[in-house]
This record gives sequence, structure tokens and C-alpha cells, in this order.
Amino acid sequence: MHESLNNILNNLHRWLKLYRYNALPKKKKLITFYSEGKHYWLCYKGIIDELIKLNYSIYYVSSKKDDPGLYYSKKIKSLLIDEKYQRYIFFKSLNTYILITTTPELGTIPDFPKSINTNHYIYTQHALMSTHYAYKKNAFDNYDIIFCSGQYMIDEIRKTENIYQLSHKKLVKHGYSRLDYLLRNIKKDNNIDKKDTIIFAPGWGGSHSLIENGEAIRYIDSALNQGYKIILRPHPESFKRSPDEIRDIVSKYNNNSNFSLQNDVSDFDVLTQSFVLITDWSGIAFEYAFTTRNIVLFINTPQKKVNTDYKSINTIPFEESIRKDIGYIWDGQKNIGSYSKKNDLDKILNKYIFNVLSSDVIASNYIDELIKSYEEV
Repeated sequence: MHESLNNILNNLHRWLKLYRYNALPKKKKLITFYSEGKHYWLCYKGIIDELIKLNYSIYYVSSKKDDPGLYYSKKIKSLLIDEKYQRYIFFKSLNTYILITTTPELGTIPDFPKSINTNHYIYTQHALMSTHYAYKKNAFDNYDIIFCSGQYMIDEIRKTENIYQLSHKKLVKHGYSRLDYLLRNIKKDNNIDKKDTIIFAPGWGGSHSLIENGEAIRYIDSALNQGYKIILRPHPESFKRSPDEIRDIVSKYNNNSNFSLQNDVSDFDVLTQSFVLITDWSGIAFEYAFTTRNIVLFINTPQKKVNTDYKSINTIPFEESIRKDIGYIWDGQKNIGSYSKKNDLDKILNKYIFNVLSSDVIASNYIDELIKSYEEV
């Protein structure tokens, strides 16, 4: 009874804070970030840090109470909303100058409507996957500004706009905030013996996923039989959508001391506790390769294909074109110890990704100019 009462009071408190936010004039909430949860925090943190340096007041809105952004700084005003009706009301009545988010499908799903009272919707990336392949056809149509990670994204979006006769968006040569954070902050402890440890990190959302297609155990068995320790690191969406499949895998290896599950997928330090990453089509491959410079082994599952009309764009997805540059295709049998690190990963990174280690300054300066133009009107 006591817990139920607390839940009611907490919910009422969230509604009250949402009401107060909505009641504020736009000039008092020029910049609003929306996050689906803690996994996306590192996509915003660097940009927020730079905006704080420029003395901007920021609202950070999240749908998960364990999101670090809600408690990060006294200079950030935070708002917690649920993923149901509160989220719908928040977006339906949104009256901010700039909304920044990593959530695609603006204006195409019921709880993510586009408000006529918000001047600019900015999409910033939460992965380096191609925009025309790993997302739905209209995932970005309703954004007017997109922070792009590389030239490949600009080319894909411009081609999409031309083919479907869409209005041209402002495409900013941004980079990738989360990768910049990892490059600066991930702990590289060379004293850790990681030559016997592998991270197994499948993607989610279809037959390409080793968790969802039931193939994970086959490859985990092979690695364990070769004498390696395995850390299973599911995608955060897999914990929500495939809990039974994860539970079955964990149950199989419950008594195997060489197997462990990483529950906190926001902890990226675990990436350096290994010398190999095994994955399917997950975007973690890029972050792992460019951050640790260690070995990536890809399982050749069907490619992640969310846009059913992808053939209209007729462009090879970035995640397909770069695959063999950053890793190897593993058949599940070859000796893992026979693979060596790829060369020139730094050169590849700087070739394909904009503004490495300076993306957050680029983003904050762009936002600063947008606001100055608004205040001059």
C-alpha cells in the first residue's frame, strides 16, 4: 500500500513538473534535450557541456529515472516523463525554440508528434549506421536539422530528399559525440590481462540479431570451447524486447565461470576488458574498433534492414562498405587467436567521420548561432 501511494505521488509530481514546463514562455526554455534513457546520455553530454560553457539554460527531459542527465548538473533543469501519455502531451504541446534528440520517426508515431510551436527539431546521431537502411523510410523526414556523422550520411539524406521530393534539411557536418567521449575517457588499462576475454555484443530488431534468431549459443559455445572468457553484452533494446531469449542464454551458462552477463550497457569501460568483439550488425562494432583498436569479428547474419524501400536509394550502406576495413567475417569455427589487429584504424576514422574529438564544439557553436539569430528577430 505504501509503495502504491509513493507511485501515485511520484506520478502526480511528474505531471506538475510537466505542467510548469509547458507554462514557461519560450524564451525561458530555448534549448530542450529529449532522451529515451541512460544509454543515450553520452550522445548529449558533450554538447551539453559546451552549451553550459556558453551560459545557456538547458532543459533535459528523459523517460527513464536512471538517466544520468537528470542529475548531472545544477545548471540543467530536468524533467522525467513516462513513455506513454506524458510523452505524448510533452511533444504535442512542446513550445521550445530548439528540441535536440536521438529519437527517430518524429511525427510518424503516436507518442512522438511534431508541435507547430517549436522552431527547430535537431536530430543527433546515436549510431554510425546508414540513415537509409537501418531506419524506417520516413525516420528523419520531419526534422529540419540533422547533425551528420560523416559525408555518407549527407549523401544518403540528399539522395532520399531528391528521390521522394522532400524539402531539403539543414545538414550539419557534426561528427559523433558518443565516440568522442569514449576516445577521451574510456579507461585503457594496459596492465589488465585481456587476451583471454571476448565481448559478445549482438544487435537487435530482426533476423540479423544473434539473440533473436537463436544463433547466439552456437557462437558462444565455440568461443568458450577455444578457451576464452565471454562477456555477453546485449543491446539495451534486447533487454526490453527479448528478455526470455537473454534469460535462456544466461541459464545455459549459469554454472560456467568463464561466462558473464553485462547488465549495465551504459558502462563502456568493459570494452577495454577484452581483445576481441564478436557481433552481427550492431553499431557497437565501430565504437569498439575505433576506441580500443582491437579485433572485431562479424557473424555474417542477414543484414539489418529496416527500410523496406531501401533499393530506391541504391547506395551501399556505410556499415556494409566499411565492414572488412575494421574487422573480419568469422564462421564460428576458425581459431580466434589467429586474427590480428587491423591497421590504419585512425586513418579510417578520420576519413569517414567528421570532426573527431571536436564534434561537441561544432554542435554547440551551431546551436549558439541559431539562438542568436532568434534573439535578434
